[in-house]
Parts: sequence; structure tokens; C-alpha cells
Amino acid sequence: MPALTPDFISPYLRHTLHGETIRGVARDMGVDPSTISRRVRRVEDMIDCPIWAYILEAIAADAAQTRDPGTRYSLADLLRHLGTSAEEVDAAARKMASTPRRSRKRALILIGADMERAAIMAGDVVMGSLGRPAVLGMLLSGKAEIHSKIGRVACLRYVETEAHAPIPDPEENPAPRVRYSAPLPLVATVETAARRSASPINAGHLRIARAMAEAAEIDPESFRGTLNSLGLGPDLTAILRTLTLDGLGFQEAEKALEWPARSAKLVCAIALDLAAARGFAA
Repeated sequence: MPALTPDFISPYLRHTLHGETIRGVARDMGVDPSTISRRVRRVEDMIDCPIWAYILEAIAADAAQTRDPGTRYSLADLLRHLGTSAEEVDAAARKMASTPRRSRKRALILIGADMERAAIMAGDVVMGSLGRPAVLGMLLSGKAEIHSKIGRVACLRYVETEAHAPIPDPEENPAPRVRYSAPLPLVATVETAARRSASPINAGHLRIARAMAEAAEIDPESFRGTLNSLGLGPDLTAILRTLTLDGLGFQEAEKALEWPARSAKLVCAIALDLAAARGFAA
């Protein structure tokens, strides 16, 4: 089950907790209202999962007392409302990373509604424990994922990364974000299209797509600002934003943007050409 990032949880809280309109949140975040609607629905779908429901309820309960409408939620904000911090989450992740590799591959973090601490299990062997808020913070920050459920107990699996660095806070620490090893959706989508005959996508588009995907991965907020500054217009900006920041493929983008079938590929090619012409360097 995929993680919910601040880009999804922030508009959900602003809309459902603080009563801001979808259009108002979209205007503030520089995205289309349909993107905000889709992110809010994604969070609402995740509430069916008890562990995510608990995380969201805990954040909302604390945020309702301390936050004002119109403010965005960073990862550090969400962790604070959850009762933990980037440092505690990183310490928990490092504890998982320090376990023997053979055990770590099959280790699960067991956390239940009535458990004050989560148990680290490898088979039938208890390897240690972690604080409940820190484990929930690991899930929230993508350092753990839901593997399975046993009754009211969720089994989480630690997500390994190349570097076990502290969670970056863009407001306090401008260092580049840790890159993930998964393929970049925009690059994979454009590569597939470029291989097909009679496709409007070519090698030049692929070079621009790779540069955009890398920029969006390193610093999404900065890339969003760069994209808006190119002056591509609402439709061209929307397709590039949807393929990069939202990580959708062509067919998914067409559904999200309510475009005709097989239109996203052509619009993407036009958008990449215009972005290159207006100074986006590959």
C-alpha cells in the first residue's frame, strides 16, 4: 500500500479540517483543482486502512488545536502533529538498518491499536522494539510500508534506501532530498512512447523528460516554480505537472485531466518542445 506524502495530506487537511475550498487550495499550491480533488480522494480511500486512519485522525486532532487555515503542512509539521520528529523517525530507521542483513530482509514491525511500542520480529524471534509515534512516522515518511495485517495488528516492512540520512525539512535544511531507486514515472512513460512507431515522442523529448524528472525528484517545490515560470499555459503545464509531480502515466493523466483518449502523448510532446524552446535545459 503506497505512502501518503505531504502533497496529499496537506490539501486533505486544509479542505476537510479547515474548510478551505478545493479551488482555494489549488490556487495556493499552484495546481489544478482536479489535482487537489484527486489527492483528497486518495487520502479518503486510504482511511479504509486502520493504521492510516489512526495516523490521519491523530494529526487532525492535534492540528485542529494549533493550526490556522491557509497554511501548508510540511513533513516536519505532520510528524510534529503525530507526536514525533524527523530525528526520532531517523533513529528508528537506523535501528532497523543496523540489524543483520539476513534478519532485516524478513523482519517485520508489528504495531497494533493497543500497543505502546512496536515489536520488531524476524520469524518467531523478537529482535527489539520501537516507539509507536516513531514507527507511525516511518510509515508517514516512506521509511516503512504496510506488508500485511493480522487482525488489528499491522505488519510493516522497513524500506531500505541507499543512504540512511535524516529526513530533510525544506524549510530548515535546503540540502537535496534523498533520491529513491525506483524508476521515474515520466522517464518510463516517455521511453515507452518513443519506442513505438509513428509516435510524436522522440529522443529529444526523452532528454528533456529525464532532466525534468530529475529536477522534480530532487526538489518538487522548486521544480513546480520553474514549470510555472516557463509560461506554457494551463494545459501544457498540467500535463507536465501530472506526469512528473503526480507520477501518472499517459492514460491515467487523460482520466485525471478529463482529456480524450490518446491525447496526452501529443500534448506532452508539444509541452516538452515548448519547454526546451523557453530555456529548460536537458
